[in-house]
Amino acid sequence: AKLNFISLFKQSKNYFINNIERFYKKNNYKTYNLLDSNFSPIYSEKSVNTNDKFTYSFSQAKKVNSKKIRILKKSFFYDDVIRNLIPELKRSDLYLTIINLPGMEKITKYFYQYYFSKIFKNINETETKKYSWILEKYYEYYDSIVGNLISTTGNNEMLIIISFFEYKPLPVWRRMIINLLNKKGVYVYIPLESEGCVFFYEKNAIKKNYPLQNVNIYDIYSTLLYYSGFQLTRNLNGKILKDAFLEEFLLNNPIFIQGNKTP
Repeated sequence: AKLNFISLFKQSKNYFINNIERFYKKNNYKTYNLLDSNFSPIYSEKSVNTNDKFTYSFSQAKKVNSKKIRILKKSFFYDDVIRNLIPELKRSDLYLTIINLPGMEKITKYFYQYYFSKIFKNINETETKKYSWILEKYYEYYDSIVGNLISTTGNNEMLIIISFFEYKPLPVWRRMIINLLNKKGVYVYIPLESEGCVFFYEKNAIKKNYPLQNVNIYDIYSTLLYYSGFQLTRNLNGKILKDAFLEEFLLNNPIFIQGNKTP
C-alpha cells in the first residue's frame, strides 16, 4: 500500500461535492465545508462519560476500559461535537453546508466482525459478547441525528444524506497484510466500486418517500446543480433526477440546458 501497488481501503474522493461548493462561491453564496479531517476538537473522555446521549445508548461501555471502548468513545465524541454544531449552522446565513460524521467509519471498521460473527472464523466469543451490540446501537444514534435533521428541515431547504458504508469482509491475504502493518482487529474494507445510498428531503420540491434507485453519483451532482438554479451544460455526466421532484416544482422551475428548454 505504501508503494501504491495496492489499496487496502477506499480512498476519499469528493470531487462532485467540491464542485458544487465552487459554483456557490463563484456566485458569492456563503458555504461551510466540514468534510475535511482537519476539524479536530480536543478529545475529552470526561465529557463523553457525562453526555446524556452516550449514557442513553452506550451505558454498558461507561465503566469499561479497553482499546475498543476508547475507539467507541472517541468516535462518539467527534460525531457529537458536529451534531451540536448543526443548529448553529442552520440558523446562519449559509447557502450550502457540507458535513461529515466520521464516527461510523471507525465503528464499522473495528466492530463489524462482532455483530456478524457467524461469517468470520476464530472470533473470540468473549469479545463478541462484549462488543456485538455496539454497531447496532451506533446506527440507532445516527438514526436519531437523521430524524432530527428531517424534522427540522424548513421550507425551501434541501437535506441530502449520502452514505457509502458498503463494507465487505477482508480476504485472508489482505488481513495478513493489515496485520503486518500493525492494523490488527480490522476485518472489513470498502470496495473501490462500493454501492451506497442517498436520501433527498425537501418539502416543496421532492416527492415524499420517493425511492431513489440505480442512481449514479454524477446524477446527484446534476440534480443539485438544477435545484440550486445554476446553468446546466451539455457535457454533464449525470442526469437530473426529474422523477423525484414534484410536478409543481418542475413546472415552476423548467430545466434549461445551454439555452435549450428540456421538458
